[in-house]
Amino acid sequence: TGVGVAIALAALLTSMSVSQQLIVNLRCRGLPWYAPERYEHVGLDVANYMRAAAWIRDHTPADAVIACRKPYQVYLVSGRKARGTGRQTVEGVWTAFHSAAESGPVYVIEDAFGARYDNERTRRLWSPALRKHEGRGAEIVCATGQPVVRVWSITPVTAGEVSR
Repeated sequence: TGVGVAIALAALLTSMSVSQQLIVNLRCRGLPWYAPERYEHVGLDVANYMRAAAWIRDHTPADAVIACRKPYQVYLVSGRKARGTGRQTVEGVWTAFHSAAESGPVYVIEDAFGARYDNERTRRLWSPALRKHEGRGAEIVCATGQPVVRVWSITPVTAGEVSR
């Protein structure tokens, strides 16, 4: 009896998940796999992240490098080189962004994952680095609705401009 109940419960839970995904697939038929509408049932933070990736695809040069938390997704959506940064300090993160911008256009996606997906890196490192240099090498070029995902453009600045 116990095994039968466990199997019935597993089948019920699986069928609920499958039926929810089926409803999303029917509602979004004809849309590409990366369409933000396909991700809204997972969470608006993920849907807005996909909106930012689509914005990058449509509004940035083909040789742009994108710094982001989920580089593989951004690459698949936008076709742009995407990477994270392993730096562990606010200034280290900024140095990585700024030095990459000396070689070509760099954009940073500031995600809104909150406590999901271990957002410690964005909240503790990336956001403070970008805010500290806003208007002095970092500029917001796109922002989604709530929860806000921002795309920043990073521009190289000289030492004199940074100290102002």
